[in-house]
Amino acid sequence: MDDMEIVSALLANLAERLGRERYEMWFGGQTRLTLRPQGLLVETAGRFYQDWIRNNFRRDLEEVVTAVVGRTVPLEFAVDASLTVADVAVT
Repeated sequence: MDDMEIVSALLANLAERLGRERYEMWFGGQTRLTLRPQGLLVETAGRFYQDWIRNNFRRDLEEVVTAVVGRTVPLEFAVDASLTVADVAVT
């Protein structure tokens, strides 16, 4: 599986785990996941989203990543103000 397929699998598992409505609210276009050699980068449209996801969904992200990748992967959070609801969640 390449990185894009892994991220797609992560997002699908996360949507199943959280439910479609909660997933769309927090991981729709305002959040982007990027798998990098040093870990999973979680970029959000703003500080509010970043803090909310870190505080409320970190464990879900860690468990989904471990299930899909087969090992623990460090999470890194960052703000990318260019993200909007219209953007794609996968890179």
